[in-house]
Amino acid sequence: MPLSGRPGLANTHVFPTGWEDHHRPVSEDAMPAECTITRPASAGATFNESTAQTAWGAPGAVYGPGGACRVGRDQIQDSAELVADRKTAQRRYTVVIPAGTDEVQVDDIMTITSCVGDPALEGKPMQVVGAARGSTTWERVITCQLQQPVTY
Repeated sequence: MPLSGRPGLANTHVFPTGWEDHHRPVSEDAMPAECTITRPASAGATFNESTAQTAWGAPGAVYGPGGACRVGRDQIQDSAELVADRKTAQRRYTVVIPAGTDEVQVDDIMTITSCVGDPALEGKPMQVVGAARGSTTWERVITCQLQQPVTY
């Protein structure tokens, strides 16, 4: 016979009231790096007939500058992609930012501005390829892809 109503003990919850608010400062305290996230301008482009070039508007700020984050290598296997007849390594990273930030979207650009643990990441733009969402969040988890320079 199936249980009716909400399973579990009466007057209890798996996540107590205020659980996310309690855990968010813990996550934010574990964000030693800093980053900036921008959204490429997709509107407002103008074509200059004399130069035959399109001028794009300035990218919009989504997070930062100098916003707290945590960076780690993704568990997904690195891959290689052909770019202009050259194999280019694709590296994926998981970047975590505070949950209360603006929504991050695929194709946004994340730039690590300070990373004491791996200074080689500083200044390298990464393309956002995934932004996790959920009903219970205490941090925003973002998957980014860093294209390595082409080797000859």
